[in-house]
Amino acid sequence: MAAKKLLVKNTTTGKTEQYTTISTSAGTASEGNVPCLDANGLLNANMIPVTPSIHTFTAAAEVIIAAGKFININNSTGTPLIQLADCTDDTKPANGYCLIGGTATESVVATLEGQNNKIPIGTLAATDIGKRVFLSTSGGVTLTPPATAGNLLQCLGTLLVVGATYATVDFEFDDGVVM
Repeated sequence: MAAKKLLVKNTTTGKTEQYTTISTSAGTASEGNVPCLDANGLLNANMIPVTPSIHTFTAAAEVIIAAGKFININNSTGTPLIQLADCTDDTKPANGYCLIGGTATESVVATLEGQNNKIPIGTLAATDIGKRVFLSTSGGVTLTPPATAGNLLQCLGTLLVVGATYATVDFEFDDGVVM
């Protein structure tokens, strides 16, 4: 569908002119423009903030954290540090995930809810979409619930998308259960 057009008053010439709405944003160059909806009645994704109304927490990374990894916020003698979540016991449950990784001691932003769209696909396939994923080791995910005694069984959410490089999981915080 073609973009809608509006009539606007040119403030320099005083004349009425035709204006075409925009369907994608060019960033700051698009400031003041009027957006139009796509064929599905939605704004283009590049016109919406990356993390609208998403709760985040920033702290120093305790270890190297890659983008897409699920993390644990650790209390290190009263100082919060971000480490990789891990299912091998109940001391590192997933509290969130990092969309942008960082090195040890570097400040990283942990996203505490919403869609993690930076999960390396690994063994995930398009046929897995809709399945629940669980915390694995080193901040990773697995389709197989951990069953070893002492492991943390923590459902992270539902697999929504499996792309060429990354998968997307709708993260739903769950305390998990120790096996």
